[in-house]
Amino acid sequence: MMISVDAPNHYEVLGVAKDKDATPDEIRAAHRRLVHQVHTDKGGTDALFRQVQAAYEALSDPDSRAEYDRQLRAGSAGSGIGDALTDPHGRDFAVRDYRSSLKERRLGPASVNAALAAIDHLYRFLRLGPPSVRREALPAQAPVRSAPQSSPGIDPSRRRVATPLPTQADLAAAVERSTIEA
Repeated sequence: MMISVDAPNHYEVLGVAKDKDATPDEIRAAHRRLVHQVHTDKGGTDALFRQVQAAYEALSDPDSRAEYDRQLRAGSAGSGIGDALTDPHGRDFAVRDYRSSLKERRLGPASVNAALAAIDHLYRFLRLGPPSVRREALPAQAPVRSAPQSSPGIDPSRRRVATPLPTQADLAAAVERSTIEA
């Protein structure tokens, strides 16, 4: 099944029943099937792939789906995208799309989360409230090991001490000395 770029709503993009009839499992299965068909590596276009991703992002989250259904019933979700600065659904859609584009550029989870935090700040500054977009899971950090105290059987005078790095003043003095000697 091929979809068009002009598909009127997310349910038609994924090819599932509208409103409450589609279960999360049906939405997930339709998304996986379509991703395999429209992925750019399989001969699909970037626009179709992004549309499938946007439809899945909007319908996989229960809160976002409820908001989308409300707007669809009101007739204001013809394309599924509202004004990103006034409409909460449009704002969330735009930020989810931005998050997807950051992930496509293979940015790390911390970088993606930092960009989303900046967008949260923008919307708070505009007094519109932060968008409801999931953050990336951060990998577990390595445990911090403390420096060992004196261990029995090790002579403290033989322990290596790290030498400090030269400061800017030290480097400038070294350059000045080398120019004088030359």
